[in-house]
Amino acid sequence: MQQTAGEMFYYRLSSALEAQDLAILETLYHPDATLISLRTGQIIQGRAAIMATITQTLSVTSPIKPIAIESFVELDEIICVEATQSTRFTQNRQTYDIYVLQAGVIRNHFSGMISPRQPATPLHLGAPTTPEQHIHRRYWAAIEAQNPAQLRALLHPDVLSIDVSVGSVTQGDETIANNFQRGARELGLGPQRLKALTRFIESPNLICTEGTFTIDIDPGMSLTRVPLDVQCYSIFLLQAGLIRLAFGGFISPRPAELKELFRLIAARRIEGGKRIVDIFIATLRH
Repeated sequence: MQQTAGEMFYYRLSSALEAQDLAILETLYHPDATLISLRTGQIIQGRAAIMATITQTLSVTSPIKPIAIESFVELDEIICVEATQSTRFTQNRQTYDIYVLQAGVIRNHFSGMISPRQPATPLHLGAPTTPEQHIHRRYWAAIEAQNPAQLRALLHPDVLSIDVSVGSVTQGDETIANNFQRGARELGLGPQRLKALTRFIESPNLICTEGTFTIDIDPGMSLTRVPLDVQCYSIFLLQAGLIRLAFGGFISPRPAELKELFRLIAARRIEGGKRIVDIFIATLRH
């Protein structure tokens, strides 16, 4: 089977990391590239600084060997990957990486850890003081109010949203707002509530977060709704004050665990549970 351009690019990148081939790695990054690490909270500007960081990382963790790709989403010059690797210290390290390319090389690289994870202290941001903090606060206000009109007001008309863990791609503010409304109506889900942020990185027109939100689910059989905590990562790239690109994924529970949970719930409620499971996971991020 012929590989796609994105698959070939990722193969070159992962092979160069495994071989510690810094010369090849350098050719894959734009001179003005930005690396955002949600694991460390750092924003690293420029290819030279990124290469210095990669060199230091490889000196400690190498060899970095790919074990499995759990999710791979490719669209134009966007590549999103969730993968399992082994390093000198960790045999099964799950990571997420999002690459936004420009002219075939990496312009923006977002990187984070799924597992293992160190305990994180919840953040207390206080009142918003930047445009990015205001957007984030308004976004969660719309989600918690289950208000699709408020949500749509924050989205660029041509917004592109990618759920990396599930591999779904949604485009357009109307589609995303309608999916959000349909998911709440058809699944009978309670409002999603932001429980805690453990990472908040911002720069002009950029918001990167990790955190936990809670959603009330109906387990069926006339039982009381029960809260479910879901830990996720989210990345927003803004344009003219609106969300233009959105990336997200599940840290814990992972999609397979969510599918099994909702398969059991669906079996107690109605037949055709698989459709409900898929709708639930697809709409959690939108």
